[in-house]
Amino acid sequence: MIAISGLTMLAGCAGEINPAKASLFDNLRNISSGEYDRQISEQNAEVEKIIASNKAARENISSLETQTIQE
Repeated sequence: MIAISGLTMLAGCAGEINPAKASLFDNLRNISSGEYDRQISEQNAEVEKIIASNKAARENISSLETQTIQE
């Protein structure tokens, strides 16, 4: 009974959300709460922004190169 209440207390505490620093209990809580899925989605969205920005920059460079060749 004491062990169960101790685990409940640990699970209810605010813990580390950085997977590299999180304890076993933090990792279990973060997996079950969806925190890690949220972090992955956030990082994927950032990657997509960077890819879109890079694509736009490549298109701009290509356009400038085409203008230079035509002149």
